[in-house]
Amino acid sequence: MASSSDAVQEIKQRLDLLEVISDYVKLRPAGRSHVGLCPFHSEKTGSFNVTPDKGIWYCFGCQEGGDVFKFLQKIENLSFPEALERLAKRAGVTLPEHPSGPSTSERDRLRALHELACRFYERTLSQTPAALQYLERRGIAPETAKAFRLGFAPDSWESLRTLLRRERASDDDLLNAGLLRRKAGETRGGYDAFRDRLLFPICDGEGRVIAFGGRILEDREGQPKYINSPETPIFSKKRVLYAYHRALPAIKERREALVMEGYMDVIAAHENGFPYAVAPLGTALTPEHLQLLKRHCDRALLVFDADGAGMRAALRSLALFEQAEMEARVVVLPQGEDPDSLLRKRGPAPFAQALEEARPLLDYRMESILSQHDVRSDEGFARAMREIAPFLSQVPSNNSWIHRLAEIRSAGAPERVAFWEEDVRRRVRGARSAAPSDSAPFGAAGTAPFGAAGEKGNNNPEAPTVSTAVLNLFKKEEMILRGCMEDRETAAELLAHVPPDRYLRSETRELATLILTRLAAEGTEEEWNPGAEALESETLGTLVARLAADPTPIPDREALIKIGNELSLHREKKQVKDLTEGREPSVDELEKIKQIYQKKQTGWN
Repeated sequence: MASSSDAVQEIKQRLDLLEVISDYVKLRPAGRSHVGLCPFHSEKTGSFNVTPDKGIWYCFGCQEGGDVFKFLQKIENLSFPEALERLAKRAGVTLPEHPSGPSTSERDRLRALHELACRFYERTLSQTPAALQYLERRGIAPETAKAFRLGFAPDSWESLRTLLRRERASDDDLLNAGLLRRKAGETRGGYDAFRDRLLFPICDGEGRVIAFGGRILEDREGQPKYINSPETPIFSKKRVLYAYHRALPAIKERREALVMEGYMDVIAAHENGFPYAVAPLGTALTPEHLQLLKRHCDRALLVFDADGAGMRAALRSLALFEQAEMEARVVVLPQGEDPDSLLRKRGPAPFAQALEEARPLLDYRMESILSQHDVRSDEGFARAMREIAPFLSQVPSNNSWIHRLAEIRSAGAPERVAFWEEDVRRRVRGARSAAPSDSAPFGAAGTAPFGAAGEKGNNNPEAPTVSTAVLNLFKKEEMILRGCMEDRETAAELLAHVPPDRYLRSETRELATLILTRLAAEGTEEEWNPGAEALESETLGTLVARLAADPTPIPDREALIKIGNELSLHREKKQVKDLTEGREPSVDELEKIKQIYQKKQTGWN
């Protein structure tokens, strides 16, 4: 059986990075790379690059990058052991057996606690007549409750805590899992987070319980109807959709998803023959939610109460769907009905009809705004356009609506349509220019994807600005390192003249040191791939990914030598400047300065 490090390399060899990432991101060929919209930040122009022959991905917008393990960890919010296990299964690689005994992983502990809690709540439900009667009134069959693992938290302050303490769980573990709460100022003890509530287990994509949602059986003044688990190391609301793991097979088959507002809506949909329903967890739809859906479907049907907060939030999500290149339609239900009530009272037929009549989200939002204003008047038209222009500016296919607005405004005067169409376009263009632009790619004016403290592009508004001259030096040393990673002989010659201590940044010095070490350790018959080892480094992984994704042609060896000469000269000049700061140089230092300037003409030592 292979060691862990051997298994990592075998997985990388067996898996096609492009195939793995294509499960999550729509990519198009671009030279030797593939490009798409980054799944880790919102953008309109694709800056996410995958270089299959290098086994590397990198985004020039948010400066994230790495190998297949880093990608899966980030997009699925996994630890490295979890990503290793998932990818090993996909590649058919057998991992080394772990020592017997319970896992010491924090994430494993938290999931184990949630599984124990879920079993406890399930047992409690079966012994609580009031909760069973509530489910019966809501039309939830016993087999459905069992399938969704519904439970009940007793009206007790410490029932779950006492049980899990017997399983040797500490209060800190329970607090970290979101199963325990403490009063403000307390540092010990605590009480059960859920009490006297019907519980809905929330699962990850693998079907493992990672959180809970709790509903009171009877409305009580001063108590929220629903509460959810807090954010924990294994649960993030913006990344999780309720019932996603159960809905996934149907979503894949139909290539569409029903996005609903609550637990009961989703359960009613599954029970009535619509098993592709999911719901966000007390939050508006997020880019992460759409990326989750986009992997397996092309269209989302939004099913929210017509006048509720969910629908208002859905209407604001138009830009997210546009950026994700995903179709969104609004399902309009009869007045006063939500999905749960409609399905319980009238069965699946009227609901299916509503799905068939779903309207594009853009049309629904436009008509909703227009219904609130008299757009035939100057004042009403101006008010409507103040709402319409910002989101219409984010819709590439907005021509039809621009024309429709002009027709409405012209009030039956065809000769005025062209005038009003230009007016609408002007307002939309104004909204677009006022909106903040996406992160510019590396090389654009004023940008640079450097992560070291004090370097531009590290997302730190307090970081000092780096001069254009220094940025050019940064680019040159990265060009040298790209040449070093491409060819062993080039690396040997370049690093002999520009050793690691001559590089300006800590991460490039570290990479140069790693390459130099590989030169000394490897024989010429071995494959030259120093980037593979660098990818395993937390500090170097992103740098190597960026260098591999850079489409700029690498100069020939002679040109690289000239670039190296410039870097070496700059470093020595800086050393002398530091020595002589604020005083006259000595005779020896003057001689040193003379030698430095001579190097500009003669090249390497």
